[in-house]
Amino acid sequence: MGEVSLYTLEVKVHPNSSKRAVEFHEDGVHVYTTYPPLEGKANRDVLKIISDSLDIPKSAIVLVRGEKAKDKLFHITWHAVELIRERSKGYDRSLSHTCSQILNYIKER
Repeated sequence: MGEVSLYTLEVKVHPNSSKRAVEFHEDGVHVYTTYPPLEGKANRDVLKIISDSLDIPKSAIVLVRGEKAKDKLFHITWHAVELIRERSKGYDRSLSHTCSQILNYIKER
């Protein structure tokens, strides 16, 4: 059995929000963006919010479903997930908390 090369993350997007944030709720990961859902602006910002929150490159995350929907599915590379795992044990409390939380929602593909 080979190692998993891609992981998935489902998120619910809230465009036109008053804040930019990643939050964790019973029903999953919610990402809030101040951008409207026009011309891919909200999608680009959501990608940036996720990558910044986890301190991983944007190139490690790809939107694969939900381009025009609030419910989105992203693929995350194996290497990025390993970085997230490392950072979940790190010294930066805010980053390690976010990384620990999001690991609960990332699934093997």
